[in-house]
Amino acid sequence: MKNTRIAIVLGLCALAASCDKAEPSQSFESFNDNAQAVLALTVTDSHYTKASGVNPLEEKRINDVQVFIFTSDGTLDAYESAQGTTLQVRCTSGPKRMYVFANAPSLAAYSAESALKSAVTRLSDNYAGAFVMVSGLKEVNVSAGNNSMPVVVSRVAARVEVAKITNAMSSAQHQGKTFKVLAAYLTNVAANTSYDLSALPTDYYNKMGYHSSEVDALVYDNYSGGIQLSWKQSISDPHYLYAYPNPASDDSTNGGSWSPRSTKLVIKASLDGVVYYYPIVIATPLESNKSYKIEEMKITRPGSLSEDVPVSIADCSFTLTVSDWSQESLGTIEI
Repeated sequence: MKNTRIAIVLGLCALAASCDKAEPSQSFESFNDNAQAVLALTVTDSHYTKASGVNPLEEKRINDVQVFIFTSDGTLDAYESAQGTTLQVRCTSGPKRMYVFANAPSLAAYSAESALKSAVTRLSDNYAGAFVMVSGLKEVNVSAGNNSMPVVVSRVAARVEVAKITNAMSSAQHQGKTFKVLAAYLTNVAANTSYDLSALPTDYYNKMGYHSSEVDALVYDNYSGGIQLSWKQSISDPHYLYAYPNPASDDSTNGGSWSPRSTKLVIKASLDGVVYYYPIVIATPLESNKSYKIEEMKITRPGSLSEDVPVSIADCSFTLTVSDWSQESLGTIEI
């Protein structure tokens, strides 16, 4: 997938170590006015849009940015955030450890590097036009004056795309029956992780089946209340769903009592008024900033009566492709 980049320029200026007019401090006001840093970015207004209708531009939109600069021992040297187009950050010279966040809730309360990395981000923090993005650790050596380097941020969420669904009933007795695609949604969706992506999820949405929640716009699409497909007819409009990374690697846990398990894509359909489900395991594990695309899902016969028990190859066939989701660049950083 072709990478898409947003031009953002971050300038960070440092005082020379020999400067005797100011002591290193976390107080921005104590620095010389000439030691200025500017993060200039182009941002458009965010608005809430249902996931199935997400414009690709909304997946890459950056509405606000937070920057943390730590010394080599993990002490906070500088923090700043901005909504709009301009950000100014000042720090001392020397080896630094830098983190950049986009579209995240305020993280200003975190003054320790370890606490920042382990802070919790939730799927509900995301919506179309404001996906949480992180840079990860960036080690830099700040010298006096202006410095520059590139920084790239990636989405915490993964994307699942359903590009095409086809009524491919193999039995003549089913080919003439009324077939409708009712919904596509994700189940066993991890609700949280840490900003460094190391924490296991402690909460899930849609455990073993669909349950209405605050993240419906990301994980559920009702296909306009149902779309009827004649035999060999297809739905070719792409639909997008989003989930947080799920480290579950055992896809054999299906049905029964709840336990953490693989994220599934479920196609809900009806055949002559009887509702069937076509759950498929997307990937084990489901990874951050990856795009999982179902090129075409061919429904060949009635599916499962359970939302959590995957169908067999005899019920449906599909082609899955996995690629890196386009990364968003914070362009050039002036340090």
